[in-house]
Amino acid sequence: MGRQVLWLVLVLIVALALLPSTQTAVVAALLVPHFFPEPPARPLDWFTGPPERATLRLSEPVPLEAALFLPAGSGRRGALVVVLGARPLSADDPYIVQVMSSLARAGPVVALAVSERLNAGRVQPEEPRALAALVRALREHPRVDPARVGFVGFSVGGSLALVAAAQPEARDAVRFVHASGAYYSALELTWSVVARRMRYGDWSAPWQPAPLATAVVRQQLVELLVADAAERQRLLAALATEPVGLAPADMSAGGRLAYAFAQGPDAATADALLAQLPPAARAHLEAISPGPVLRQVRAPVYMFHDQNDPFVPYVESRRIREALAPAGPALYDEFTLFEHVVPSRATETLTLAGELARLYRHVYTVLGIVR
Repeated sequence: MGRQVLWLVLVLIVALALLPSTQTAVVAALLVPHFFPEPPARPLDWFTGPPERATLRLSEPVPLEAALFLPAGSGRRGALVVVLGARPLSADDPYIVQVMSSLARAGPVVALAVSERLNAGRVQPEEPRALAALVRALREHPRVDPARVGFVGFSVGGSLALVAAAQPEARDAVRFVHASGAYYSALELTWSVVARRMRYGDWSAPWQPAPLATAVVRQQLVELLVADAAERQRLLAALATEPVGLAPADMSAGGRLAYAFAQGPDAATADALLAQLPPAARAHLEAISPGPVLRQVRAPVYMFHDQNDPFVPYVESRRIREALAPAGPALYDEFTLFEHVVPSRATETLTLAGELARLYRHVYTVLGIVR
């Protein structure tokens, strides 16, 4: 599929070159192949210098690090705060470095948020406040134009970026939020993972979550429901095996509830289990959900989601779109090209051309703000 992508992009560049104002349009087209794993070519590398690497560390409200990719040259640029998901690829993973470096080559400063909590699979309510603090710090960086800072979030990171953009200290500072593969409600996502279904309104269908999605949700439930550290460790170790080798009689009430979630309940039973969540656990899940605070986001929201996503059902993005009504997101698309948030699914050429055109529109829209 890589060579198909390259040829389609080169054709697009020739077409764009005929337009009267083409710089951002051409750069966006050159950038598209860089999002694909192992692309046959990286066109931006032919015309731009490598970015400078740096690190920005914050201690308040909780520790957070940002891997900075500073574009070659001088002067202030717009900036992207990039937020990945739970248990993401490492900031030093070749694919992540490829994408972040390529974004910086396209013009903006790129700040990849690195959270030890998210790296460990823990999605905490303080994460959005830490991201809001990162926006404030980045706006003070000498290479950053403070009027052009936006979030780009993937998966869980997309949801946390939306919550962060609603924080009082960030809502007037963030120029836009781009969220791909995000969830609307952590409670509803939990239901989908444990019941292996997705639903939207009166519609419901089977859905098979990825093993990593199941592991993260199980871990979250155990840590929310089990107070004793030793019991948590035993239960997490048991839930990592199939079949689970632990007797419910040996558990606390919270442990038994977490164990019941892991047994593959049907839809009705999953709803009943969610109803048994203690208030503190429910409050935690609501605090990491964009649903309750979407109306407080003042920045334009751009979104896409793959319809075959095994980590977050695509209907979660439809919920976000509905909650942003009447205007809705400034840009919304559903794809079949992505493996979760990585464009790598094989597809026939005509379909690929249409998907790339829509992906290009997202890239062009973001670059048009931050370049």
